[in-house]
Amino acid sequence: MVFHNGQFTSKQQIRSFIRTTVLIVFMLLMLFIGAIIREFGYDITFPYIYRYLIMLVAIGAYAFYTYTIIKKKYFYIYVADEDKTHLVFRFYHIKPFGKKHMTYKIPLVAFYSFKIEENQGQKQLVLFQKMKNNKIAKYAPISISSLSKDEIITLTEALQQYSIISKQ
Repeated sequence: MVFHNGQFTSKQQIRSFIRTTVLIVFMLLMLFIGAIIREFGYDITFPYIYRYLIMLVAIGAYAFYTYTIIKKKYFYIYVADEDKTHLVFRFYHIKPFGKKHMTYKIPLVAFYSFKIEENQGQKQLVLFQKMKNNKIAKYAPISISSLSKDEIITLTEALQQYSIISKQ
């Protein structure tokens, strides 16, 4: 079993690149708008203060939109039973910079259960592992906000196959 949301991640990264490119082109256009207007034969002055205010508003809108995307906690998620003895969970936050790649490797015989919970409007996958002393260890939650309902159902069905609780 291999599960990932690579298509969503790629789309988000392309959108981020396009947003950044549009902002840069807009900023350059605002810096050179006077020269561009004169090149077409018009004699209209566009004061610098207005250019800078428009650029400031554009940067503010870009920063606010980027902040809201980061706040949604979209993660790239990869789940696999690569060697048939371990469940491997690889994930990282989809953001323009500062990505921290994480991996959980849980032995199949110790994968106790999982649950999907909602915390501050964000869906999270919580994993549990049965330890040698029969205690249950809880992993830090993985945000699954980037998954659609169908993907969550697919992931849930796949993880139920390996859960110790569902086998009892």
